[in-house]
Amino acid sequence: MRGTFVVPALLGLILLVQCTPAAAPSGGPVSQAAPISLRYLGHSSFYLIASDGGRIVTDPYGAYPPFLSFPEGTEADVITISHAHADHTATGRVGGEPVVIREPTTITIGQVTITGYPALHGEYQGSMVPNTVFVFELDGAKIVHLGELGAVESAETLEAIADADVLLVPVGVVAAMSYDQIVELIEQTRARTIIPQHFSLSAEQRWYELGTVDEFLAAMPQDWPVRYEDELSVTQGMPREIVVLTNEGLP
Repeated sequence: MRGTFVVPALLGLILLVQCTPAAAPSGGPVSQAAPISLRYLGHSSFYLIASDGGRIVTDPYGAYPPFLSFPEGTEADVITISHAHADHTATGRVGGEPVVIREPTTITIGQVTITGYPALHGEYQGSMVPNTVFVFELDGAKIVHLGELGAVESAETLEAIADADVLLVPVGVVAAMSYDQIVELIEQTRARTIIPQHFSLSAEQRWYELGTVDEFLAAMPQDWPVRYEDELSVTQGMPREIVVLTNEGLP
């Protein structure tokens, strides 16, 4: 059952978390025009920087997957964890004093509202474990992190993720949605900008039989525009396209 998660403010106030503006990470200044700046840390991990300075990291990884190293010096005010597998739960890699959210709940950090919704991980070792889908909202902009989604069984979850400006989609085939299911979910929820995550770096550096970005793109409708960026400024009403985020915009 989802509830409101109230935490001590960073300045010592007791209410919802209030963040003081943070200095821009070394990757460059944060755009003042966009509510949220989005960068990719690798695997299922993203770095969200709100226009008021709040910092959020999703699904930090550690020794797994191989071929990736979580960027040193990354700090956050909040960490979201979609599910309990080791490649999504390395909270010790993130500095600062972040609040860690591991289950469906709602908190506000500065001006960003974060809500977790129940779903299921893809089938793994014969079962489907819980997977929390997180929705991040600020000034009308909505980012949805699907984690390692296998299925959505709740009408509430499906409604909550509808009309996302940015949908962070696990590259399927193993322990997550298939490519056909991804396309169906995108169409059903009217998602706009699609960003792939949780993929093998290449066919030569394949891990756990996960698909690659190129394989993902080949399976998507070919009339969807594709572009590559180091960092994405997220606003309300994003275009309908696929954006592949590199890790060149690391904090």
